Amino acid sequence: MTEALARALLVGDSATLEAVVHDFPDDDLLAVSTATTRAAALEAIDADERLECIVSAYDLPNTDGVSLLSTVRERRPDLPVVLYVDDGSEEIASEAISVGVTEYVPTALAAEPPDMLATRIENAVTHHRTETELAERERQLTTLIGNLPGIVYRCRPKSDWAMTLLRGDCEPLVGYDPARIVDGPVSWGEDIVHPDDRADALESLRQQLERGDRFRVTYRIRTANGTRKWVEERGAAVYATGDGGTTGERPSPSTHDNHGDGVAGRPDDELVALEGFIMDITERKRRKQELERYETVLETIPDGAYVLDENDRFRLVNDALVSMTGWDRSELLRTHMSTIDESMGTVEQLRSGLAAGNRDVATMDTRIRRSDGETFPAEVRFTTLSPDDGDATEFGGDDRAAADEFSGIAGVIRDTSERKARKRQLEHQREQLAAITQLYRVQADITRSVIELSARSEIEQRVCDRLAETDSYRFAWIGGIDRGSKTIEPRAAAGVEEGYLDSITITVDESETGQGPTGEAVRTGELQVQTDVLTDPDYEPWRAAATERGYRSSAAVPIAYGDSSYGVLNVYTARKDAFDGYEREILEGLGEIIGHAISARQREKTLMSDVVREVEFRATAIESPLIEASAGRDCTIDIERLVPADGDAFIHFLSVEGIDPEAFETAISAIDAVTDVSAITPTDDGSLFEVTIRDPPLTGLFAERGGRLRSVRIDDGELHCTAELPPDVDVRGVIDTVAETDSTLEVLAQRTRRAEDRTAEEFRTRVLDSLTEKQQQVLETAYSAGFFDWPREQSGEDVAETLDISPATFSQHLRTAQRKVMETLLAEGTDADH
Repeated sequence: MTEALARALLVGDSATLEAVVHDFPDDDLLAVSTATTRAAALEAIDADERLECIVSAYDLPNTDGVSLLSTVRERRPDLPVVLYVDDGSEEIASEAISVGVTEYVPTALAAEPPDMLATRIENAVTHHRTETELAERERQLTTLIGNLPGIVYRCRPKSDWAMTLLRGDCEPLVGYDPARIVDGPVSWGEDIVHPDDRADALESLRQQLERGDRFRVTYRIRTANGTRKWVEERGAAVYATGDGGTTGERPSPSTHDNHGDGVAGRPDDELVALEGFIMDITERKRRKQELERYETVLETIPDGAYVLDENDRFRLVNDALVSMTGWDRSELLRTHMSTIDESMGTVEQLRSGLAAGNRDVATMDTRIRRSDGETFPAEVRFTTLSPDDGDATEFGGDDRAAADEFSGIAGVIRDTSERKARKRQLEHQREQLAAITQLYRVQADITRSVIELSARSEIEQRVCDRLAETDSYRFAWIGGIDRGSKTIEPRAAAGVEEGYLDSITITVDESETGQGPTGEAVRTGELQVQTDVLTDPDYEPWRAAATERGYRSSAAVPIAYGDSSYGVLNVYTARKDAFDGYEREILEGLGEIIGHAISARQREKTLMSDVVREVEFRATAIESPLIEASAGRDCTIDIERLVPADGDAFIHFLSVEGIDPEAFETAISAIDAVTDVSAITPTDDGSLFEVTIRDPPLTGLFAERGGRLRSVRIDDGELHCTAELPPDVDVRGVIDTVAETDSTLEVLAQRTRRAEDRTAEEFRTRVLDSLTEKQQQVLETAYSAGFFDWPREQSGEDVAETLDISPATFSQHLRTAQRKVMETLLAEGTDADH
């Protein structure tokens, strides 16, 4: 008897029921109620859903038990009904059976022993419960099988997977009716399992059954129409025990093959079947393969990729992210994103934007922290994930339910260090190109301007104005050296100065204020650049004042011509790392142009001024070809005339006394700086030579400073010289320059005097200004060579040879020069008449 309380209904006349109930055994597991009429019985049945059995007599008031049974079957088809018949007949039995009686007892109900009646009720209830349970289990199994994505099977443990049971979606899976597989002619192992996978699947099955009674194998199948699919088979082994039953308990470790071509079983029990289910995993396999491809791609991309969980902790990182951050993979996994990202606040804002549906993918610039604490710039792109498939989840408005579906973030980190460096480089190149273009224009303008401007101060101010007018430079100024205080004193300035020059001190000595680019440019005579005033320790004395006015880089450009220094040009810009390449070269060239212009104005001033500075000195150790040629010889050399030649060479017309002409010619020709020597004619007092010397020291020294040599005599290696300089030239600086070459320098006299014969000098200047350089060279060479003497000492061919030009070219230049001289002379005469 079942342990649950069984509820039964007894139906009959009063006398019968009273007798039955009176003698009914006292049973705690059986609850009995009674009904004396058909109507009462049906009411009790409808009222008690837990009623599990009806016991009825055949004879009932106004009806019979068969009629009651028929009505019960309409209302409760499965309810057990036991019918007692006093005088059973075959006709009644047949009728009772036809309407579904559970048990037919040909005995009067009152005549049934009470214990026997209780047993019949218990058996009926137990049977009903068993049938109900089996039916429910079958229903559940049918429902389960119907909902499984595949088939349930039982097969013999043979290599051909001989199926004895197939239920489920067999045709959708393999394209065959299950009966064709169970009853033939289709074999699961031979016709459906892919031949390339059959052996591996069986081997895997065998190995798993050696370890236990359950298995899981994956293989490919071929469907009826030839389609290939992947399936997963899960199941358990069924063994026959020694008592004839079956079991699925785990086998012992040792196994053997009971069937020769099947799978192994345990030695004591016979493996009789395999049971399980087979499901289509083609899509899962495809997605897995696709995922593997994605993972392969993920590991090959140079960017760092990651997935965060809902708490912003790493749950997946690729090799690139591990490499770029320096963290171990194990250290990153389950670590919070803030470990490497310095902008988590921004991430939260962008994620809120994603949640609000404002965008699908968020992008931000941040800095990523490496394991060593260093950071680098990066671009981060990410999207949110849903809990189901990991795809980006779209949230709408204030939908809290949708927002609750957030399950993490997938993102990519791209190191932008090189990109930003390239961007900075391109910006630097654009700025530099703009500066170079503007400098070219400034250079061209200044080159034109120096022809028009007559004063040095005008030239210097024009340079500063033009530089400050450009977009590339904030401030420019020109300073000169105060030799008394050894400081740089401003002479011209333009741009964003804002009191800068009044707030700083720049010297040319070895003190702290002399170590900047300006002092270094003066000492070395070379352009000096400061690419970042914020970092150079030598810029400390001027850093605060410079940064306050937006200066980031500066250049100090020496203004010089030849060996003469006229000050220094300082240029400032807001650009970092400025003054490189062509920009530097153009500034250097600009310094030379300014120096040349100032030198030219000083020479002009010397010629036109009524007052000149005259210096007379003596020296013995100056490196001069003429001193070298006369050293150790008792001779005297006078420079009668100097004529500029090509490049840095000058033609010297020399009067030489006290030495054999051939000996002098041999001595002077052996000197490297001498490029040409010609003996013109002997004189009463000596010989006249034409000597071309490359870069003569004193000639160039005074010419570069706007001066000239008035007289030069070399007597037995000792030089006596008188030079004229403009009144505003630093005579002390000129003397110091000469003294650097010759420590024996002795200044014999310095004086200021008014130029003699101003009218004649002005005329000479006008004549020379009207001639080209080549015309003046031809005229002066012809004159010095005695071409105009009578009788003529040298012919035109001789002078042309001296100049290394053709006679026709010599004649053309000479006639043009003579015509210009006559035009000037006649113009002078005409002006004088008026």
